[in-house]
Amino acid sequence: HSVSSYPENFFVTLLNDKKILTAFAETREYIKRNRDLIYETFKNYKQIKVIKSNANFLTIIFNDKKQMQLVYEAIKDLAGIQKFDEIVPFIKIWVNNEIFSKTVIKRLEEILK
Repeated sequence: HSVSSYPENFFVTLLNDKKILTAFAETREYIKRNRDLIYETFKNYKQIKVIKSNANFLTIIFNDKKQMQLVYEAIKDLAGIQKFDEIVPFIKIWVNNEIFSKTVIKRLEEILK
């Protein structure tokens, strides 16, 4: 894809600035730890399947559409929640910080236990 000179200059500057690059890498690792916090909590639950991405999101696949709807209702007010229920019911969660992850965990545990 073609890009304008502004993003090109931004990324060239980014790649040449060790401080910014370090901050970017640390932020990425922080988000991945918070993604993993949700994944590790729910990976062994029988009624759902949690799929961890290599990015800042994970997917929860449900065996039961009604259960998916209950979970969605419990977390839909949070940023980064998207429901898909056309073929296979699943929710995609874009993770950002520790407070977000702990909130998701608390709300899901109340429903899935």
